[in-house]
Amino acid sequence: MVHLLLLAAFAALTALVPGLALAGRVARHRWRTWLVAMALSAATWLSVVATESGTARLRAPVEPLLALAMVVSASVARRAWRHRPAVPPTA
Repeated sequence: MVHLLLLAAFAALTALVPGLALAGRVARHRWRTWLVAMALSAATWLSVVATESGTARLRAPVEPLLALAMVVSASVARRAWRHRPAVPPTA
């Protein structure tokens, strides 16, 4: 159950980052870190899928990169939430 909750949190947080980056709400160094972690994870995933069935032995080197991407995503989402534009009250 915990694994599914972490997977859902990861998917939600990583889905936010590209949109926030396009809106200009992500610092360049955070965006670069996130992009490198995701690119390395994707490249490893593609090579594992092409050669094996994705056993844990082959997934293990990528998991710290995915954890890094999740932490950076959470940081970006938290910063965007704290610095969101104020909405004027409606009449």
